[in-house]
Amino acid sequence: MKLSLKYKLLSVFFLVVVTGISTFFFFSRKTFLEDKKLFVMDWSLTTQKASTSEIKLELKSRLDELQVLLPRIFSAPAKTPINSPQITLGLSERINSEILAITFYQAAGDKYAAFRKHENQKLLDTLGLSTTALTELEAAHPLQFPTSEEKMDIRLINRSATLSGPQGTKEVPILTMMISGRLVNESSTETIIAIDLLQNFLQNTLKQSELANLFLIRKNGELISHANDSVLLQFSGKTFDHPIVKRLSTTNLPREAFEIEIASEPFLANLSASGIGDVYVVSQVKKSDAFKALSTLAWQSLQIGLIIISLSLIASVIFSSKLTENIKKLEAAARDIGAGNLNVKVNIKSGDEVERVATTFEWMTGKITSLLKETAEKARMEEELATASLIQNTILTPPKLNIEATEVVPYYKSASECGGDLWDAFVANNKLTVLLGDATGHGAPAAIVTAVVKSCVATLNRFSKTEDLTPSQILNRVNEIVYQSCKGELLMTMCVAQLDLSNGELSIANAGHEAPLLVKSAQFSPENSEGKKVKADALFARGERLGFGAQSEYQSLTVQLEPGDTVLVYSDGVSEAHNDTGAMWGERNLKKTLASVGNMSLEKIKTSLIQAVETFTQGTPQKDDITFVLFGWKKSKSQSNPLETSQAA
Repeated sequence: MKLSLKYKLLSVFFLVVVTGISTFFFFSRKTFLEDKKLFVMDWSLTTQKASTSEIKLELKSRLDELQVLLPRIFSAPAKTPINSPQITLGLSERINSEILAITFYQAAGDKYAAFRKHENQKLLDTLGLSTTALTELEAAHPLQFPTSEEKMDIRLINRSATLSGPQGTKEVPILTMMISGRLVNESSTETIIAIDLLQNFLQNTLKQSELANLFLIRKNGELISHANDSVLLQFSGKTFDHPIVKRLSTTNLPREAFEIEIASEPFLANLSASGIGDVYVVSQVKKSDAFKALSTLAWQSLQIGLIIISLSLIASVIFSSKLTENIKKLEAAARDIGAGNLNVKVNIKSGDEVERVATTFEWMTGKITSLLKETAEKARMEEELATASLIQNTILTPPKLNIEATEVVPYYKSASECGGDLWDAFVANNKLTVLLGDATGHGAPAAIVTAVVKSCVATLNRFSKTEDLTPSQILNRVNEIVYQSCKGELLMTMCVAQLDLSNGELSIANAGHEAPLLVKSAQFSPENSEGKKVKADALFARGERLGFGAQSEYQSLTVQLEPGDTVLVYSDGVSEAHNDTGAMWGERNLKKTLASVGNMSLEKIKTSLIQAVETFTQGTPQKDDITFVLFGWKKSKSQSNPLETSQAA
């Protein structure tokens, strides 16, 4: 569209603000709805669990007292009032204030007949009920006894009813507990005891939540208890008219959370087994009540959004004119620079980013020439570095080492294009020599040092076949070459380990390098039945770094290997591998890992070490090369036809 930049900016800004606020409002509301729903469900479930525990505790405490009360009643004369002192002595006062009547029924064929009944006349009088009230209760809601096939320990029944009294009828919430006689006496298997109680204690528990409605219901749909007396009376002895009844017939879980509709009103509901027979506890919360705060928040957010949009438009109109004027100046300056005028001056004093861009234009023209020169120089250096890397990889490409009496397994990972680590292995005069060095620094200088040392070792190996060079002698000669070549400017640490393949004698010399680690195979033998901790021992030998001094001396350490022993020679890049927080893996973890897999093959040990380092570093770029060499002694090898080969990285 052919519109000025000012109006395009206003249009874009308006669309961005409106779209951003609308999108934020939509997704925030959606997220808040889900979060609020989960919170309400979780809160309702917590309330439900607490109420369930309290209900179970209340019923258990009453059952415990009934187990004391019922034998007393049964041994008392017929029709003795429940509130008699000889019956309730020592029991809590709630026995007198809750139990209306206790009736004993005896099986008579397929039916049950009442043979004893004890009433609480004092409580009936307190409630203002007549002497015929309990008879009216039996007539209104006769008990349904279990069949002979049914097994019943306890059953809760809602027998709330409207009963007559001297002052008129009265609605009484009644809970009947039917329990098997064997809970009182194991021989009373044919007896069922019905205890009629006031439901107040259950209703008080169900009323504790201010937001959720709680009630008890049996799996067959019978309402057991409800906070509302009128609901209790309406569905006493009837199937509860509630969507939860259908859910109960299909549920197989001890606890469920779902949404239901009651009279076209959405509810969030939780259903869980109470642990009392087939009774379930249900809690329900109106969705409108749960999300009432969200509606208020949405309206307030809409108002704030409209205010923000209005203020933003006003501010945009004020500043857009000045902004476009300065942008035109920048456009003209850009055309001059494109035409080759590197002395362009842009006079903008707006005090904002546009002024800084103008200043950058002037600074940029002064840098273009120098950047072109630096780019050419950088390209030349990158080409030389690539050449150095190619030379290093060509010189240090390792051949395979395959010897019956021993095995050498290396690992090398460079931290840059040109690495500073070097390892070599060769067999001469039935002796395996393994060396590993670490040049100071990285890049081309380190690559040159490793190439010099590699050449020196290859020369020593080639022209010393008739004599046995000890590790100390190898270090002495390599030190002279490094010192003469680098003049003390570049140094290298190195460890040389030499294994006599005929007898397993291992000699080690060290030039300031990490001490090799040894894991003895005997630690994994069946004789180690005492469960001693497997250790990786460090083999220490002292010596100055290569190239530090022309006359440096190197000590030698000799140990005896047994078939199956494992030796690890490594660079400091292994123990000093770090993660993104800067923490180092450390020699302790290296020893622990090596000891834990020391009885495996060298390839598996290598894999385990690599995995352990990578797990710790989590892909963090490393500052140093990671190099290690594993070798061991399998068995003696005769002096005849010694296999000679070398390997480096």
